[in-house]
Amino acid sequence: MIKNSVEIDFCRFVLEPSFKKDGSIHSWEILTKNVKKKHCNDYLANEVGFCFTSLSDKEKIDVFKKQILTIERLDTSKLKSKPVSLNVDSLISDCILNDKYIGDYLKNQKNIAFEINEHFHEFNTKCSMVDLKCLSKLCPVWLDDFGSGLTSLTIIDMFNFECIKIDKDYFWEIQSESEFFNVINKVKSYCNFVIVEGVETIEQRKVRISGEILLG
Repeated sequence: MIKNSVEIDFCRFVLEPSFKKDGSIHSWEILTKNVKKKHCNDYLANEVGFCFTSLSDKEKIDVFKKQILTIERLDTSKLKSKPVSLNVDSLISDCILNDKYIGDYLKNQKNIAFEINEHFHEFNTKCSMVDLKCLSKLCPVWLDDFGSGLTSLTIIDMFNFECIKIDKDYFWEIQSESEFFNVINKVKSYCNFVIVEGVETIEQRKVRISGEILLG
């Protein structure tokens, strides 16, 4: 079984949905809202100012394992049989690929997708994407925050992501209808699904709906 490390005493997770044009749920993303570290009593303060990047590598891996265990315990009927995406950066990728038990466990899960961080190490080298290919043999691989970090059209041409999420700030930059559809049509040609994050206004929602894309 996956061992629950002692680095973190407690985590609070939330499931954030993405929606189809008809309002039905397409998928969920599991997000960490706050943690209580071992031998630490500042849980309430941590809840207000929590930042995932402030955790040590061991703590991040512990949170990741707790996410897996949390997904395992979720009521599938409440998930409506939709996939749950896990955020995966270079550290978590190494953990998955170098721990045979975790790799085998994830391979047997039917409702988990890997959401790859926009600063993933293989985007920097533009190599043959060996790690991404290995991850894709375990679970579907999605790209997070396209338009930020090291993401580019070159990257999504080099690797076949099942789903691509458009970064919120990038969406706000290109939301004028002509430029938006130009970018989205290019991105859609490389994957099965596109999710736009940060849609807040009625005008933005109309652009999304007319573009036949998903809302995150």
